[in-house]
Amino acid sequence: DSLIVTGGIRYTKEDKNYTFRRRDRNGNLLGGQYTALDGKTGNYSGDNIDYRANIAYKITGNINAYAPYSTGFKGGGVNPRPYSASQVLPFNPEKLATWEIGLKSDLFDRRVRLNLAAYTSRYKDIQLTLNSCPQYNPVGVVTFPCAMPANVGTARIRGFEAETSVRLVEGMMFDAALSHTDFRYT
Repeated sequence: DSLIVTGGIRYTKEDKNYTFRRRDRNGNLLGGQYTALDGKTGNYSGDNIDYRANIAYKITGNINAYAPYSTGFKGGGVNPRPYSASQVLPFNPEKLATWEIGLKSDLFDRRVRLNLAAYTSRYKDIQLTLNSCPQYNPVGVVTFPCAMPANVGTARIRGFEAETSVRLVEGMMFDAALSHTDFRYT
């Protein structure tokens, strides 16, 4: 009765198509650099499986320990702000895997609450916006604006949290929290 194990799985299938329209209210084609974008369609298709597992153990009636593992993702897509037809490109999902271990407790007739947790996460294919992408400039154009989402790297996050609330007398409570997060691109 003291051990609880839970788990879950989620499958996601994504299909995204975006057709760009570069016309005025009357349906007239806008001139200049945007002409090549009118009618251009960008496509993205992908799928993902995410997991979650958690083990919780009731040490006493007022102290619980837990250890979850989970994955998640932020979907891929198509560049929503192309300045040229060559920038109508897809980007992949951003993925995350997280581990945590913690303790939750209500002590001394529920007058003291103490919660502790430590965690680490791993990011893959982080999505950031490129400010410069000369490789996608139209032929013959030296500089061209860029605001294209792209998968640019990996990172890890480590940290801990501690929080407490103490009720010494009726009508007065003391709360405190401490946390630290260390984010690093890898």
